[in-house]
Amino acid sequence: MKNFNLIANFKNKKQLNKKISYHKISNNFKQKKGLPFSLLLFLFLIALWEVISRMNLLPQFILPSRSNIITALVVDFKNMYKHIIITIYETTAGFLISIIIGVVVAILMDSIVSIRKAIFPLLIISQTIPII
Repeated sequence: MKNFNLIANFKNKKQLNKKISYHKISNNFKQKKGLPFSLLLFLFLIALWEVISRMNLLPQFILPSRSNIITALVVDFKNMYKHIIITIYETTAGFLISIIIGVVVAILMDSIVSIRKAIFPLLIISQTIPII
């Protein structure tokens, strides 16, 4: 019904196409317009991080400089490699386990009404808790 009303509001097809193409152009422009600002903000935050850590405004164990992190990664890569692999393995395993549990719970909630009534309010409540 919406499409019919939209078409009925325009006198001819050319006017409708012009309106639709204008919205496409304006949406594309808005998306590209924010990119330089985001990039500049990112670069500013990286530079600010380096300046704060170089001026020792915060202890090095709390906020090490970016250059110290890269140096430590290059120098101690042999020691870190084993731990990096273990971390990737644990992260992947946790992600796969959560997918399996989520799918099983979703199937049970869809199939059994009493489980849905028991679990659904908890899911709703968990979505209203702000993420810190």
